[in-house]
Amino acid sequence: THLVDGKVSDLPAQLVSDLARCDLAIHAGDVVSLATLEMLQQQAKSLVAVYGNMCYPEVRLRLGRREIVEISGRRIGVLHGDGGSSALAVARGAFAGERLDLVIFGHSHRRHQEQIGERLLLNPGSACAPRGDRRSYAVVRTQPEMSVDFVILD
Repeated sequence: THLVDGKVSDLPAQLVSDLARCDLAIHAGDVVSLATLEMLQQQAKSLVAVYGNMCYPEVRLRLGRREIVEISGRRIGVLHGDGGSSALAVARGAFAGERLDLVIFGHSHRRHQEQIGERLLLNPGSACAPRGDRRSYAVVRTQPEMSVDFVILD
């Protein structure tokens, strides 16, 4: 999100609506401020988030660098993706030895979906601060089969 002030009005209206309806919201880093983290927690029924390279120190104290969450029998790894040659390279090498169905990553602000064996790699893009692309996020359905729909904004 890269938002500092934590105002819900800075989020796209469709994203706010989808946050209220989803079972679990996942943020792949760069929440930036505690105000934004708390606003997202208020908008979503449940939120899993990791810190990214742009997060303020107080956010880094509240969030982990990576998380693993299970929902509907699907294991999902979440990380930001900074600290390597590319976010995609970091995501490809992350969670070695872990049985995961999905790895969600950010950092590049660019949509990406790639199946590697049994594991899906997903970058939802950025709903607030895209780089060279339109604003986006992803809606993942975990049952009966896992599916991804990108929501393209603007």
